[in-house]
Amino acid sequence: MGRDRIQPIALWDVIGYLVGCLFNADTTGQTFDIGGTEILTYREMMQQYASARDLHGESFWLFRFLPLALCLLGDLMTPIPSA
Repeated sequence: MGRDRIQPIALWDVIGYLVGCLFNADTTGQTFDIGGTEILTYREMMQQYASARDLHGESFWLFRFLPLALCLLGDLMTPIPSA
């Protein structure tokens, strides 16, 4: 975890894509992959977020382990095995 490559996308961009598909009959029954233009590792994205929110020190350590805790919680609460 943390080394996976991701393409973060803004919520407003996602909403724009969804609205665009909603009114286009050619998108019915289709699936689409969407992502932002920048490719980061998950860790790089979290570091940028922490910097933007001025999180550092102890707050940042808790923030770094939250995704792992959420994954473990998801494993406990769902019948789907983790990869």
